[in-house]
Amino acid sequence: MTARLDGALAALAGRDFTEVHAERARAIPLGRRAEPEEAAQAALWLAGPAAGYVTGGRVNVSGGLEID
Repeated sequence: MTARLDGALAALAGRDFTEVHAERARAIPLGRRAEPEEAAQAALWLAGPAAGYVTGGRVNVSGGLEID
């Protein structure tokens, strides 16, 4: 999905996909996109016994990028 969005943004701006894709990755404070396994690890933690006392809130798996 990220590649599709970056492709659409590049097309709208008349820019190269690779340039837009890299630029958007650099905008993330950790400087890279997440691996699917990183989001899965957060979900597994929430579903496991280590999060047994967690009753609500928000867990951001975003590399520090906040869009509210």
